[in-house]
Amino acid sequence: MKLLRHSKYLLLIAFLFCFSAAGVFAQHTVRGTVTDASSSESLPGVNILVKGTSQGTSTNADGHYELQVSSSSDTLVFSFVGYESQEIPINGREEIDVNLQPQAFMGEDVVVVGYGTQQKVNLTGSVASVSTDEMAEIPVPTVTHALQGMAPGMQILDGGDMPGHNQLDVLVRGQGSLGRDADGSGDVGSADASRPLVLIDGIEGSLSDVDIGDVDNISVLKDAASAAIYGSRAANGVILVTTKRGSAGDLQVTYNGYMGTQDITAWPERVDTETHMRLANLARENLLNSCLDGREGQTEAECHANTNYAPRYTEEYIQNTLAGDQPDQYPDNELVDEIFNRAPIQDHSLRVSGGNTAARYSLSLNYMEEGGLMANTGTDRYGIRLNTDFQLNEEISGGLDLSANRSWDTRPAEEWASNFYIVHDTPPTVRTRFSDGTYGTNLFGRSALASAEVSGNEQRVFWDGTVTGRLNYRIAPWAEIQTQASFDYGSMDWELFRTDPDLIEEYPDDGYYWGPSYGENRTYTDKQTTLRALIDYDHTFMEYHNISGVVGYEQTESNFEEFRASRDQFYNNDLRQLDLGNETNDSNEGFGNSWALRSIFGRLNYELMDRYLFEFNARYDGSSRFAEGHRYGFFPSFSLGWRITEESFFNVDWVDELKIRGSWGQLGNQDVPLYSYYSSIDLSIPYHMGNASSAQSTGGAATALVNEELSWETTTVTNIGIDAAFLNNRLSVTGELYERRTEDILLALSVPDMVGLNAPFQNAGIVENKGWEVQVGWQDNIGEVSYGIDFNLSDNRNEVIDLVDTGPYIEGDLNLSQNVIQEGSPIGAWYGYETEGLYSSYQQIDSHADVPGEGARLGDIIFKDQNDDGIINDEDRVVIGDPNPHYIFGVNINAGWRNFDFTALLQGVGDREQYIGLGFAQGPVWENYTSEWHKDYWTPDNQDARHPAYYSNANRNYYNMNDWWILDGSFVKLRNVQLGYTLPQELVSRLGIQRLRLYATGKNLWMKNNLGIGLDPEYPWTTGDYYPQTKVISLGANISF
Repeated sequence: MKLLRHSKYLLLIAFLFCFSAAGVFAQHTVRGTVTDASSSESLPGVNILVKGTSQGTSTNADGHYELQVSSSSDTLVFSFVGYESQEIPINGREEIDVNLQPQAFMGEDVVVVGYGTQQKVNLTGSVASVSTDEMAEIPVPTVTHALQGMAPGMQILDGGDMPGHNQLDVLVRGQGSLGRDADGSGDVGSADASRPLVLIDGIEGSLSDVDIGDVDNISVLKDAASAAIYGSRAANGVILVTTKRGSAGDLQVTYNGYMGTQDITAWPERVDTETHMRLANLARENLLNSCLDGREGQTEAECHANTNYAPRYTEEYIQNTLAGDQPDQYPDNELVDEIFNRAPIQDHSLRVSGGNTAARYSLSLNYMEEGGLMANTGTDRYGIRLNTDFQLNEEISGGLDLSANRSWDTRPAEEWASNFYIVHDTPPTVRTRFSDGTYGTNLFGRSALASAEVSGNEQRVFWDGTVTGRLNYRIAPWAEIQTQASFDYGSMDWELFRTDPDLIEEYPDDGYYWGPSYGENRTYTDKQTTLRALIDYDHTFMEYHNISGVVGYEQTESNFEEFRASRDQFYNNDLRQLDLGNETNDSNEGFGNSWALRSIFGRLNYELMDRYLFEFNARYDGSSRFAEGHRYGFFPSFSLGWRITEESFFNVDWVDELKIRGSWGQLGNQDVPLYSYYSSIDLSIPYHMGNASSAQSTGGAATALVNEELSWETTTVTNIGIDAAFLNNRLSVTGELYERRTEDILLALSVPDMVGLNAPFQNAGIVENKGWEVQVGWQDNIGEVSYGIDFNLSDNRNEVIDLVDTGPYIEGDLNLSQNVIQEGSPIGAWYGYETEGLYSSYQQIDSHADVPGEGARLGDIIFKDQNDDGIINDEDRVVIGDPNPHYIFGVNINAGWRNFDFTALLQGVGDREQYIGLGFAQGPVWENYTSEWHKDYWTPDNQDARHPAYYSNANRNYYNMNDWWILDGSFVKLRNVQLGYTLPQELVSRLGIQRLRLYATGKNLWMKNNLGIGLDPEYPWTTGDYYPQTKVISLGANISF
């Protein structure tokens, strides 16, 4: 069925492969040799194409070529990996020798910046330009996945999760704000208010809304000099995505697509079932021994009579399980293999482009599907994008861009249980599914498999469309007025239906009841209109002076509305329309919000003699999120650069470019809770009419103070950098040092209790980020082999500087994990007890402070009494680790030989402290998932063990967060590896094909880490019970006609 579902895509690929055109008999022969311009060595495998046709050839091992053409007035196009392409008219010649120039790392490269482009050599700000040549072929569902390891300063952690719900943590140069959700709720340390601004062709959007195949360029603006022109939305960096456009020339048809299969990247290796059972018995035996030692307050007879101390599995039971001939009575199951199964992933993109000097177009259609490893999971996306450009005359130009996409995803209604009970309370000695088809249940009546397969599902359908019109008028040879209007419409239809397990025949009667049946529908619309007008100018005067930049106006308006309705107790599990539920408990609600932003912005660049560089950026923003009188903010930046290699006194042959630069600027953050300056009335306040025993009524009252002076968070950034190129531009080096200081962060400062109202948000807190970045690249060739390597490394350290006499803010549960926001510590630092080893004697236990009510036993963890008061309590909690990643690195490798090409990406984190709690830590204590990691446990003969002694159902070592469970989260992964082959031109040209390349790709095929437990080191939350990351093997093709 799966093959039939995708047959239309296979037929499309087959059609494209077999597409042919009538041949044209050549009447003119051209021959010659292609060499490297810098080394004069011959270049084999260079592609030579007659411009505007599919006719061509490639050079042989000696760099020679011979090609028949239809006309002596044709133009030849020479291209080769790592070299700049050349177009050379034949002009009647029969012999044409060509010298190809190696591609420069710096030189004339053009980089996309705010509201324009700049030559890379003239940049004075910190901008990372990401190559997208190979991104479209990486088997990942979103552009965000493909960006991992591509640019220094970008922190992207892949936390896995179900398709469509991917846990991708994206930050630029660390977390800059303490952040709250838009409604003011959420953890005070949330990174949600520190996400970078994403602009797609100049319009705010999401990286998940654009297909990888449509991306032409990605620029990451990291400092104030590059981002200040975006003002109040740029405090956390800006990601600029530019999509592909058409170019003048004949009709071009290109296809790129792949199909692959996914599997889990990593999962702890479970102990064999016999070991599991004996460890579970050991956990009870340890309790019995503690009792017999007089530590449990029971007599010897009471100890032996306590069934909680008796073996969990008798020897007979163990032997019957090992025999394996009675699986229903004596199960031996592997739940992970039952839950997670290999799944397909595919992506296809078809593009048609062309035009002339008056009109150009690019139309793309794309489809992506990511199947789920678990039942009732998966996502797909359809997209279309049309970019057009018109040149009406020398003065007037414009364009109309249209894009639309529809995405869908699904996951089980009880999705949390389908993950949680893989790890918790489900030993291999319980049946996953009995031979009669009935689901088995775990120690608490739960079934992870049933939760995945028959609990119902939650489905979402997203629609997004954008229309952008542009009209430009050139008022002078050096200046142009550019106008743009854009409308973006987004909507979501969300449907949840949770089944009633009593109506499921294969669900056991004694299983956990997650019912009754429940249905809920949600729908929202999100509309955003953007209007922009600017003047772009670029003028050189007196030969040595150049002034360029933009001055503009922009306004944005956003409107959001959502409606929800629900009912329960449906007639059965198949009829799921809301009107078929019981109306007794129905509910509905609706809400919405709107905001607007009005801005004036500008950039001035001044270049003197191509060596002295100055740039000024500024934006004056007005936001409706603040009260009148506090709505406007000014965000300036200044930067300087000096190209030392352009100086007459600098004459070092092997240095091609040397530039130093520095910048200072301020950025804003307008992501404060909407309507926070309005006084609101809570209409759900209970009142007693009369005395306290009288009937209760519901009324309204103000519950919080209002701060009408609330304003922007302001981030001040200082950056210095160096850009250099050596040895004929084969070696490039970029280095950065920066400091980001965010002030006026929202905090709820305390007010006297006598006020009787909750404290309002105020601009008060301060957070500081400091860091550095290095990027080193090398591109060269040895004989027939071209190769390159690009290495980037960055580190960021953040610190909470001032909370204005508030805090510490402790988020989370001591029994699970806790993070702290306090002065002098990193944002979200792990917070708990420091440990001092494991107890080895009762004398040691009796002489040490401990947690009240939780008596310690031999082999338990020793908690440090920080204040020596003889008790372990909240006063003894300290910062025990930093979850923020450090020394983030990426290594990009490329190579080419004749028609073969190879790329690989290694990415990792050099230092990170992860925490593991509950299920994966407890192992046999609660008969949770028990791995090989758990075999190193405390005994009197193994006191230097990784795990404390096991005591059945005892939580002391695990429910009190402590540094015993801090793990080394550093890792290196082979994110992507690809091998491609381009078929010879003389072969594919007979089919009417300009270029045909086949490739094989692997994603996440290898990793190295020091966790010890066997999980993927990027696991997103501390219990580790999550939908895992995936590895992929895929095959694909690029075809051009």
